[in-house]
Amino acid sequence: MLLATAFELKDVFSPGSDFIYEFLGCPERMTRDKVCEYLRHAGFPSENLDEPLKLLVWFGFLGVEDQKTGEPRYAYQFGHDINKLLVPLGKNAGTFVIHPVFRKALECGSATH
Repeated sequence: MLLATAFELKDVFSPGSDFIYEFLGCPERMTRDKVCEYLRHAGFPSENLDEPLKLLVWFGFLGVEDQKTGEPRYAYQFGHDINKLLVPLGKNAGTFVIHPVFRKALECGSATH
C-alpha cells in the first residue's frame, strides 16, 4: 500500500518526489506543525504546504483524530470531503493520525508530537 501511494503521489508531484518516505519513523499522531515539518524536510517550501498536506489527507495516508471522540477518521469516511474532515484541526480540537496500514511500513512510533 505504501509503494502504491508513493507512486500515486509521484504522478501528482514531480517524478522522483518520494516525500511520503520522509515520514519514516514518525509518530502515529502529530500536530499540523509537525506534519508540515516533515513536508519542509521533503523540500516543499513553507508557503506551499497546504497542497501536499491535503493530498495526504485525500489519499487516506493522514486522518484526523477528533479530541471529542478520540476516534481517527479518514477521507473515505467523509466521501473525500477533506474540508469537512479537517474542521477539528481548525478548532484546535484534533490531531493528524497516520492510517494504520502505513504505520508498520513506516515504522511509526506511538508518541504524539
